[in-house]
Amino acid sequence: MDWKEEYEKKVVSAEEAVSHINSGDRVAFAYGLEPNDIALALVARTGELENVQLYVPAPGRDLPWYEVGWEEMFNISIGYVLPVARRMMEERRCDYMVSGLRWAEDPSIREPVDVLLIYLSTPDEHGYCSFGASLWDKKKAVRQAGIGIEDYVISGVATSQSVLSRHEKDLGVILIDMGSDLTEILVFLEGKLAHIASLPVAVNLQCHSARQKKAVL
Repeated sequence: MDWKEEYEKKVVSAEEAVSHINSGDRVAFAYGLEPNDIALALVARTGELENVQLYVPAPGRDLPWYEVGWEEMFNISIGYVLPVARRMMEERRCDYMVSGLRWAEDPSIREPVDVLLIYLSTPDEHGYCSFGASLWDKKKAVRQAGIGIEDYVISGVATSQSVLSRHEKDLGVILIDMGSDLTEILVFLEGKLAHIASLPVAVNLQCHSARQKKAVL
């Protein structure tokens, strides 16, 4: 069986995917934007589930569980108090993961999860998938969740596979991929990766600045 047949066997709907989540399970989103279809399919199981421990490191989507009335179904912990979850935190309806970026860099510091919800691109012609622009801890988190990865590419190359077309690479393009603590710069010429470099400055600097300074607009 080749990888295409194996891939097709594993593709299921969002509804079927979340049907494997049970009451009391520990469910985590990886860093980056939450997969919307899967999140909504989980919300649709209202009345079926209770006491699901839900970990959302960087709340980005305005999902119903941040509102009042979902406490019996979800016990939510967040890593960043972003706008969609700010009221929930102010009303003390969720927990805060006091670990900063270490939560992203080392998943072993949190208890193992039963289900990991994560974005993944469709395979390219060689069978490689991409975690997209937000790599963070995804490789470690997937492995910890018991899902095997046969191979992977570095963050910047994975990002290029998900955001750049073949035509753009043929024309020539510079891709700047900002991660948690490293910014990668990739140069494509005539469809090939011609140069790669990195800078030790990234999102962590912005996060540090946000914690240290305050502005009133």
